[in-house]
Amino acid sequence: MPDWDASPLKDLYDYISTTMPLDHPGSLDARAYTDIVAYLLKANGFPSGTAELQQSNLPAIQFDIRPPLAKGRGIASPR
Repeated sequence: MPDWDASPLKDLYDYISTTMPLDHPGSLDARAYTDIVAYLLKANGFPSGTAELQQSNLPAIQFDIRPPLAKGRGIASPR
């Protein structure tokens, strides 16, 4: 996940949608790729949002890998 820090979620979506599945990259529909991004976020402990993740709002969501308690408190998170 550190490779995606400070990037919009759209960058992760674009990477996944152009490289997966390995034998047929780009063969899934947009909803499936958005669901994969949502799954990866959940599996890595990111908090859920208030609405379902949509492809259209991915550019506006900034990927921040700092633990929630460290955000805004001046606490350096290990990398």
